Amino acid sequence: MKPRIKRREIRVELDDAEWEALHNQLQKSTSRSRSEYLRRKIFGKTLTLKYRNASLDECTEQLTELKEHLKTAAYDFDSAMQKLRNLSSVKDIEHWLISYDLDRRNLLRHVENISNYLQKFSAYDWHNQ
Repeated sequence: MKPRIKRREIRVELDDAEWEALHNQLQKSTSRSRSEYLRRKIFGKTLTLKYRNASLDECTEQLTELKEHLKTAAYDFDSAMQKLRNLSSVKDIEHWLISYDLDRRNLLRHVENISNYLQKFSAYDWHNQ
């Protein structure tokens, strides 16, 4: 089938508020271009709109933040293990144990926060949104 050649053009002038409203509506749709969006609107064709689930967006944001905390805690833990391998005296090892205990508690706190959040996330009723 041959592609339809578009030979006619319509010019419309809009003020700033109208342009902004058109732009916002276009951003909410799945139309790839302003022309496609306007053609669908003018001829009453179906427009598919993007739908954002704010709860899911918030969840994604929280999980990303938790992931960064976990990365930091894991890095601190790994650094502590490398430091242990380089220690030779008993006094250094005792000092390391105190530092290690703080890092371990920090890691466990982050893991507990992630666990609590995942429990809250899994208990959320996604079907009634």
